[in-house]
Amino acid sequence: MLSRTRSHVLLAPFRVHNYRTLRRSLRAYTNPISTLYRYVSNRGDYPVEIGVRTPVGPVRVTAPTFHDLRTINEVFCRGDYAVGPDVRVVVDVGANIGISALFFLTRNESSRVYCFEPSPINAPRLRAALAPFGDRAAISETALSDRDGVFEFNAEPVGRYSGLVAPGYARDLVNVVQVQTVNISDALDEILQVESFIDVLKIDTEGSEEAILRSIRPDLLPKIGEMFVEVNLDEPLFPDHFTQVSRPDGIAHFRAREH
Repeated sequence: MLSRTRSHVLLAPFRVHNYRTLRRSLRAYTNPISTLYRYVSNRGDYPVEIGVRTPVGPVRVTAPTFHDLRTINEVFCRGDYAVGPDVRVVVDVGANIGISALFFLTRNESSRVYCFEPSPINAPRLRAALAPFGDRAAISETALSDRDGVFEFNAEPVGRYSGLVAPGYARDLVNVVQVQTVNISDALDEILQVESFIDVLKIDTEGSEEAILRSIRPDLLPKIGEMFVEVNLDEPLFPDHFTQVSRPDGIAHFRAREH
């Protein structure tokens, strides 16, 4: 168990710039008191099922570890990927165990999510989490990247922090596997053969986000409504196509400009 000072406990998980998370938590969780106590105290057994209220009714979200409870809080309470109720098509790059996909799938009863998750630890959990949604959730166990090939991947035990390994760093890791990567533009092309438009592109790949983002072909950008990318950028990217806001939580939000 992690040691925490009393001040840390009282402040977590609600940082100064985000007190609204507490108010959202009280509405979002079906049992907010016990869930928030579990979060703040870091006590309790895992895995655990967390009840969350959604526009299509309450759902149960499995948290294999405390780290996954953090993700549930970030997605369903902090609003990391807040979208409107009419979202139709989402591409989730770095889908992890499916918490963000569950959020998108529960905004309405017809949304569809295309998930990409190469981690051999996360993928079975992802499939189990999204099984109730049938063909509304398409899952690929490949990694999207800025290039095609086979590359080293850090499949760390927690799962939340897995990602492609930067050259030269594999020697410092304990669970490195080989994964197939696909260029993101090719993957988006294939999805757009089925869908006329991608409402949301979410990218969270633990380190390769900027390379992926910059490799998206310009002709694909008008076919994307908004993007949520865990990346810090020094200057606007794609200013002709998107307005861009870099948020305190480390997520860059791109929203398509009206032309």
